Amino acid sequence: LVVAFAFASVAMAEEDDTILLGFASNASDENMNKQADAFCNYAEEWNAAGNTPRVETTVTVAEASVDKQLSDVDALIEMGCDVIYLNAVDLEGLIPAIDACNAAGVKVMETRGMTYEGIDVKLNGADEIMMAEMAFEWYDKLLTENPDLNLKMGLIYGLASQTAQLVRVDHLVELLQEKYPDRVEVLASQPCDWDAQKAMECMENWLQRFAGE
Repeated sequence: LVVAFAFASVAMAEEDDTILLGFASNASDENMNKQADAFCNYAEEWNAAGNTPRVETTVTVAEASVDKQLSDVDALIEMGCDVIYLNAVDLEGLIPAIDACNAAGVKVMETRGMTYEGIDVKLNGADEIMMAEMAFEWYDKLLTENPDLNLKMGLIYGLASQTAQLVRVDHLVELLQEKYPDRVEVLASQPCDWDAQKAMECMENWLQRFAGE
């Protein structure tokens, strides 16, 4: 986030005394809320320290909807944002948002791993493959320390339309089955739309359905 603000300051300082930064969040979960809060808090600290240009912020929340986030980006452009910090719901579905920013002369930063050429700054601390590999390390340790364990898995996805999280889950399974072909079995999978209640009901159904297996 500090990098994002520094970029915005350098890009706009010569033209404006105040710049408007938009944060296009993909959801209102705990992780994204912390990022949005940090985004706004840093702006307040920047301004309180008397730095220039002055920074104003605005936040939108897409609630995991590609269509909503496309509309959010259009709204941020209409508001006059100089820079939009985009946490994309989907890496392919948000390409039109990048095109809209480019056409309007709005700088855009993306944080989920989009490789589209229209992005000005890419801030990608952990892409989907990397997150799968990090999860694999945990399961690998579990299976190594418990050689008699046969892992039976149920895969809970988010939205089926979100290609990024499909990569994350499926690559984890690929890594596990490659190293432990006789010890890892996927019993079931189901999208639960990032909904905690749906995920809980899915888990309860699976526990009953596969009891004893």
